[in-house]
Amino acid sequence: MAWSGVRQVTDYGPECPQGNGRSRSSVPLSLDMIRFYWSAAGSRQAQSEACLTLNIWTPALDNRRRAVMVWLHGGGFSFGSAASRLYDGARLAREGEVVLVSLNHRLGPFGFLDVSSIGGDDFANAGVVGMLDIVRALEWVRDNISQFGGDPGNVTVFGESGGAAKASLLLCMPSAQGLFHKAILQSAPRMSLPDREQAEQVCRELVQSLGRVGAPLSELQTIPAAHVLAAAALQQRSVLQAPFSPVIGAALPDPNVGKLHGDAIPIIVGSNAEETSLLLGLLDQRDGESAFALRQASLAPRLQALQLCADAELPDMIAQYKAAYPSACPSAIFFKITTDVLFANEVSRICEGRAVRGAAPTWVYDFTWRSSALGGKLGATHSLEIPLVFRNLDRGRSMLGDLAKARPLMEVMSSAWLNFAKTGDPGLGSAWLAYDLVKRPRMVFGGKRDCDDQEPLRG
Repeated sequence: MAWSGVRQVTDYGPECPQGNGRSRSSVPLSLDMIRFYWSAAGSRQAQSEACLTLNIWTPALDNRRRAVMVWLHGGGFSFGSAASRLYDGARLAREGEVVLVSLNHRLGPFGFLDVSSIGGDDFANAGVVGMLDIVRALEWVRDNISQFGGDPGNVTVFGESGGAAKASLLLCMPSAQGLFHKAILQSAPRMSLPDREQAEQVCRELVQSLGRVGAPLSELQTIPAAHVLAAAALQQRSVLQAPFSPVIGAALPDPNVGKLHGDAIPIIVGSNAEETSLLLGLLDQRDGESAFALRQASLAPRLQALQLCADAELPDMIAQYKAAYPSACPSAIFFKITTDVLFANEVSRICEGRAVRGAAPTWVYDFTWRSSALGGKLGATHSLEIPLVFRNLDRGRSMLGDLAKARPLMEVMSSAWLNFAKTGDPGLGSAWLAYDLVKRPRMVFGGKRDCDDQEPLRG
């Protein structure tokens, strides 16, 4: 949108409406969750459907052609904001001598509701407009970032969790080809994207919840965002099962069928040792028994409720993990299985597939550093590496605990991210080699751990 005169642009733009219309999240937050994460990561921005805004940090407005890093926020495809305190890019840009960009885009039903069955061909890409927002932002970076001291020919997209999922999808979107040159996928989650038929069913359910069955699209477009969010909240089955995801189609080919231009792009990909201690320990409060204090008899039912595998396969899976971790308590086994199925296995799928196809170099990491927050019970949990990557230890104090112990790892990890953005190589030499099918090397950030050393995960 054009304007005349001088416009104040020193604050974040609005985030996409999210939550259930009454609060910012449809997932109940425990007190421990608030203590650990929300004080560090929470944002308090205005909300608007007109939310496609970019934030830029640069060391100087000059003619230098610095590497550009474009951050995609987490929160799956339904939540999150670039205004999180953890994502402040001032230090990374200044100390790393890069231009850092973050952005907001449409989420949930505003970004991924397929209304093509109602609106016709004009809305054929309605189920993927949230991703097309990101593509549009990358086009803006290509056309304008040189005015901020950045190099449009050296752009790295990176993100964590939902942000990693978005970066992964960009690797196979034809419209994103040529707009970025490297990618970093932190805690890339397992994805099951809906096809057109499944997406249409989600649309029918939402329209029914709104009481507007048979209404034309022009009428549906007048419904207040808060009402849409309240109806959408009824379709949120659990913290792991969000109904609104990018829809496979012409704009977004199936990511499991090749990577198109993405195979020519070097990537870093990895996961944390206890991803789900946050997601299923502090976030998912569905019953009276804490995931940190599971009884042996509760392990199988708890896993079965998550539908991670066929029921018939579950006993063998549990037996294999018990054999691999004989001293681990049921809670530790629970977090290990769910972390592997939901995150670590996806990392393996990505790096193995790229190696088989002869893709550009792939660097793989495991993040094992344990937070001392909350008595250390979360281990190396989901999102814990973010304040290290961004060099924002003080902003992540509630998550990290002992900052002095985190600082040396921050220097190594953040420097590797910066080196990769600048050169396409993390710059750690023989300490971190690109992945191959013979040695299968991985970088371990946080040190190797005894596989039975799981006691901190007791509640």
